[in-house]
Parts: sequence; C-alpha cells; structure tokens
Amino acid sequence: RVTEDIETAKGEAAANAAEHIEDGDTLLVHDYSTTVLEAVENAARDGAHLTVYVTEARPRTLGRKTARVLAGISRVDVHMVVDSAMGYALRDCDRVLLGITCITGGTYYNRIGTFPLVVTARELGVPVTAVGSGAKTIEEFRFENEFRDAVEVMREPVEDVEIENPSYDATPIG
Repeated sequence: RVTEDIETAKGEAAANAAEHIEDGDTLLVHDYSTTVLEAVENAARDGAHLTVYVTEARPRTLGRKTARVLAGISRVDVHMVVDSAMGYALRDCDRVLLGITCITGGTYYNRIGTFPLVVTARELGVPVTAVGSGAKTIEEFRFENEFRDAVEVMREPVEDVEIENPSYDATPIG
C-alpha cells in the first residue's frame, strides 16, 4: 500500500509540473528523475513541442540515461550539454526541472551540480521547479554526503592530487 501511495504521489507531482510546461518551451533537466521524465512526457502527450537540454550529470553521467528516455518521446527535441555548459544552455531556457532526493529543514538535497545550477538559473531569471512528492519532505534528517570512487573522476589518478567525488548538493530553499 505504501508503494502505491508513493507512486500515486509521484504521478500527481508529475501531472502538476506538466501543467506549468507550455508548447514551445525550452527546458533544462539535470540528473535522472522518473518524476521529471513523466512530467515532460505528460506535457508532450498533451501536445506540447519541447526542447530539452540535459546535463550529463557527471561523474556518473546519469544525464545520458535521461537523454535516451527523452529521445524516445515524440515532440521532444533533446540536446545534451556538459555540466559546465549549463550557463550557456540556460540562456535559452524557459524553466529548469529537477528531481528531489529530499527536503529537510529549509534545505533541498539533490544530485551534485544542483546548487550551482539553481544559483545560475536565479541569476539569469530562469524559474526552477523541483518535482517530487510530499514523501520527499523529511522532518528529522541528518545529511551525510556519499563520496563515490575517485576513478569516476580520473581513471589514472595523479600522485599528490586528492580527488573528491561527492554525490549530493545541499541547496538552501528561499
């Protein structure tokens, strides 16, 4: 029953987000979120023709998975950019759509790269919509970042260079 409730809430969140996507919009998405993908698919199914920029979402490059799914949706023109080109892509965007890992205590946690993306979007006046169910809002939570293997960043590490590979960003809400 809990799984059904979560899936229903995700579907409702995607439907709500789709209502804010208009025909001709250019969007930017980061990482991989089934709820964001469902929102884009809903908007396209309802007749919207969209351009979607997808960040590669390094170091795990989950944006590639997102781009593959989006490429299979009619009326969606997909462009992939390296993470550091998000400012370039945002200049043409009407909205950023992001998934949600969790929200707690006025902080939004999501895949690494989210914080600079949100700050850049704000600077450029591009609205950001975090798409997810209320189940992602957690009252009591102590965030501990996951650090992934350094080889994801550099296959042949250089001596005396410490490679840091955090998985998540903490982005203040407000």
